[in-house]
Amino acid sequence: MAEQTRLVTAQENIKFATNMVMPEILRYMFMYLIIPITYLGSTLIVVSLQAILYISVKPFSKYVYRKINYYLCYANYAHLCFYFSWYNDSDCYVYMNKNIDNYIGKEHAYIIYNHRYEIDWCIVGNILNHFHCLGNCKGYLKNVLKYFPLIGWNCFFAENIFLQRSFDKDRRIINKQVRELVNYPDPMWLFLCPEGTRFTPDKHRYSLQYAREKGLPEFKHHLTPRTKGFVTSLAVMKGKMGAIYDITLTFDPQAVEPTFLNMLRGHKIDAHFYIKRIPLETVPEDEQGASQFLYDLFEEKDKLQESFFNTGKYCSESDTERAEKIKISPCYKLAIITAMWYSLIIVPLIYYIVKLLLTANMYSLSIILGVILLFSLMFSTMLRMNVKKSSYAIASK
Repeated sequence: MAEQTRLVTAQENIKFATNMVMPEILRYMFMYLIIPITYLGSTLIVVSLQAILYISVKPFSKYVYRKINYYLCYANYAHLCFYFSWYNDSDCYVYMNKNIDNYIGKEHAYIIYNHRYEIDWCIVGNILNHFHCLGNCKGYLKNVLKYFPLIGWNCFFAENIFLQRSFDKDRRIINKQVRELVNYPDPMWLFLCPEGTRFTPDKHRYSLQYAREKGLPEFKHHLTPRTKGFVTSLAVMKGKMGAIYDITLTFDPQAVEPTFLNMLRGHKIDAHFYIKRIPLETVPEDEQGASQFLYDLFEEKDKLQESFFNTGKYCSESDTERAEKIKISPCYKLAIITAMWYSLIIVPLIYYIVKLLLTANMYSLSIILGVILLFSLMFSTMLRMNVKKSSYAIASK
């Protein structure tokens, strides 16, 4: 009887372990094999087409190049947006006044946003998609990024602005590139993170020290913004860019930490965006006035985040104007495009692997498995990259 009881207990333990381990194994296979292969494979296809267009079309017609490139970029970015809105069933909320509907997504926009979270640039894609600007989003990026295989090349062909952290060089780059971007045929969003890097406790400590030394405002939830790039861009945008859109992103501090790993593990991560439109003609043109405008903007952002962290609402403890809360529904196009990439990449890949196994073609099979492993390692490296030393402290000196 005791032996039978032990047998039943052992069977139950095996069943429990199987139920726990198998889903976890499948989840890790999906995270570190299926997603990397699909995303990097789709990026390889898009970058190859972009390179052909860059050589054969752009020299003769920037208009046609940008029109086609919009759809290539959209197809690539939609894949990332899918995992937030569909895969882990997260919700995205926008807080803004109704009158913004008359402008947002219908004009060139200069986006000022806070870079506090690991996944903020990925989550903001859902906002871009909702307002039909996902394929035409640009940003200020580190120059070294354009040499990063596939993803950096995609950013280069998409005409992002690459900065070298030397203001004399960057001023010329900004003047040239912004003049190009404001002539885009369709509404274009240019993203600037004035903080220059992602918020961390160490960087925040350096930021406060720098602000005290320079007599600048001190922020609780943000780093001290750098004003030179902002001021330089404004001079070129006047009369050509519709407005500045101040975007503040916040996640519930009591919920799961908003990281790529948690997102890909299927954890629900709700995002809250506060959006304010500021007509560009109301922004001061002189350097001192424009710099003060940016500091005032971040002071308001700081109050918004403090209010949200304390009450779960942006306007409860801040003196900002009340805004309507809008839930962004998941977009079916994101699911359709992601399904297209899976059918185009994963299905043929499985077919060829099975075929090679049946024919015992181990040489070709080893090459395919090597490429899969390479993609997996590249994606894993992307997820785990983290700045160990504050670049903010170095750049602020």
